[in-house]
Amino acid sequence: VEETKEVEEETYVSPIDFSELRAQNSDVQSWISIDGTNVDYPVMNSGDESYLHLSFDGEKSSQGSLFMDPASDDSLTIIYGHNMKNGSMFHDVDRFNNKDFFEAHQSVKLYEEDKESELSPVVCMYGKADDSLRGIKSAEDLKAFAENKTVSNGEIPEEIGSLVVLVTCNYVGSDFRTYLVCEYK
Repeated sequence: VEETKEVEEETYVSPIDFSELRAQNSDVQSWISIDGTNVDYPVMNSGDESYLHLSFDGEKSSQGSLFMDPASDDSLTIIYGHNMKNGSMFHDVDRFNNKDFFEAHQSVKLYEEDKESELSPVVCMYGKADDSLRGIKSAEDLKAFAENKTVSNGEIPEEIGSLVVLVTCNYVGSDFRTYLVCEYK
């Protein structure tokens, strides 16, 4: 007599309680965490840039919240956050311009209600704020974007899949940004 064993599919259970977060604010899209840094926050998505100056609770805040660019899609997700002097928000993203820091922090986790993704930083660059970032769809687009930037660490890959780019202020020049480009592992 042969027994048939049912294969149970494991249901993903996020370590982040999205039900609780969404009860507080329905604009929560995901959660980002970078091991060994202060980056451990919800990522908001309201379809605009209002969270640049709004806290998670929707109150005016100079710190703002981490938020997705409205132009983000499945191939390119752009997440913005302030570079706060007190070390909060995306302050540590700017530190990826330091070679030792870049090499020591190669695990970025992006949590969603139904899945968890591990990302790996592949290149960090800084330069003038540049909305052409939204048009990156290929390695050639990424190379063109980097032409007027300083690549501080990593290398622009020959081929790219889906990317997540973390963007924060960089204070080496007027209206400069740090762009940390990450690929899914």
